[in-house]
Amino acid sequence: MAVFLRKLLRIGKLPDEMRSEVEAEGIIHLAEYVSVTRRFSGRVPGKRSAGSIESYVGSLVPDDILMRIPRRSLAFDVPPEYVFRAVGVPYHP
Repeated sequence: MAVFLRKLLRIGKLPDEMRSEVEAEGIIHLAEYVSVTRRFSGRVPGKRSAGSIESYVGSLVPDDILMRIPRRSLAFDVPPEYVFRAVGVPYHP
């Protein structure tokens, strides 16, 4: 039902402007309406969470990313600013 609703409302569809850009590069595979869940637990200055969950929907075209899917989790190092922004806290170094 959720996928049908996303398709009906075009939530997660690759925008036409971006589609023309990636088609010029040569699309190997295109997946639209991809559901992603972000989980955060821990604390950063200004936010403490025992566990927050947010869902997003989007499109996927980069070949190197496709080679890593499906995965249950993905972890990588990011600058502290990105962590603050992801959990909705202003970053002031």
